[in-house]
Amino acid sequence: MYRLVALEVHGYRAFANWSRLELRPLTLVYGRNNAGKSSMLRLLALLADSVEDGAQSAIECGGPAGRGASFRGLPWQGDGTPRASFRFRLHWSRDNTAAQTDEFVVVWSDEENIAYVRELDIHDAKGSHLFSARAQATPSDPYLVGPDFGANMAIRWTGLLPDGAHPELEHLRERLQALRRSVIWLDSNRPRPLRLTPAQGASPPRLDHDGKNALEFLAADRDLQNKVEKWFIAPPIERAFRLQQLGEYVQPKLRSKNGVTEFHLFDTGEGMTQVLPVLVAAQLGAQRHGHRVVAVEEPESHLHGDAQRALILHLATLAAQDDPPVFLLETHSREVLLSLQLAVAQAVIPPQRCGVVWCEQRESGVSTLAQIQLTRAGELRGWPRMALGEESALVRELLDLQDALRQDGAA
Repeated sequence: MYRLVALEVHGYRAFANWSRLELRPLTLVYGRNNAGKSSMLRLLALLADSVEDGAQSAIECGGPAGRGASFRGLPWQGDGTPRASFRFRLHWSRDNTAAQTDEFVVVWSDEENIAYVRELDIHDAKGSHLFSARAQATPSDPYLVGPDFGANMAIRWTGLLPDGAHPELEHLRERLQALRRSVIWLDSNRPRPLRLTPAQGASPPRLDHDGKNALEFLAADRDLQNKVEKWFIAPPIERAFRLQQLGEYVQPKLRSKNGVTEFHLFDTGEGMTQVLPVLVAAQLGAQRHGHRVVAVEEPESHLHGDAQRALILHLATLAAQDDPPVFLLETHSREVLLSLQLAVAQAVIPPQRCGVVWCEQRESGVSTLAQIQLTRAGELRGWPRMALGEESALVRELLDLQDALRQDGAA
């Protein structure tokens, strides 16, 4: 089974130059607003949509991750030059060993009103070419294939999936199909589902991007429900979670700490509502075999600091197991970062299974990704000096003002 271990982009959104995102079992992505963090997470969801049956475009923007955008909005336009293409590389491993790298150039065709693969290059782990192809003019034309592009080959595409008479194309299909339905993406906007959820008896095909069908997964899977219950009952939440059956419907309940009072989950605070689909997504990723990516925007939404620590400890424990998924978290929380550092220092998870990424946007509008190293003691190596420094700056500003006011008062 192939596993996606890194994603590189060039000319995508604000990433005008090559930028690499390593996908370790527990990866945190930090950065200021509008730096490009969410764009990287959503590209994984776009790629997963682009290898589904019936995909019409090499980059499918019609799903929730596309947010109604056109492909023409994806290429870098920050220098005022109109562009209709971008590049990306998918780095794969197999049996925990570096395997292939697939590089695509995707271009918009005004004539056929789709995005298509104009260039494809496949390299082995040492960087040697295994396969190359170039589109001649339009998506419907045969491709030129080979080191010198002297041969023609008809390559048919279903979205990003190729179909052609070459062994490397068959292997590429296998790798890309590993993404099919294996990327779970949760948006930062996770509205409350209905207070009563139909108990369908079978799990839905996939978790919705807003988590609204998380309760349907719990109603259909008792083992999944048990695992979610364990998170709620443990400190610091210490609440008994259960699904109450009401005819053909279920509703989530939390029992108070004293065990006397029971409330509907949605009446206990926004944090409990927001974290429920994150817990379901995490367990879905952990219980499935093969390649999985669980990408979550703001997993800490509305959670108190101690609950954030409990969530990261839970994810770190799952990421430390054999054959873990990738938990890719886009966050602004200092508590989340400190919780990960503490989990590493406490040997809950090895540092090599963790990734911390800082996304920075320059004055030119170009964004970059910096990989931060974690030591066995949970120390951060290469963390930007002013990253997450706003709290300290506010404290210093307040102390200076208070000192000045005291001096004025004394005078």
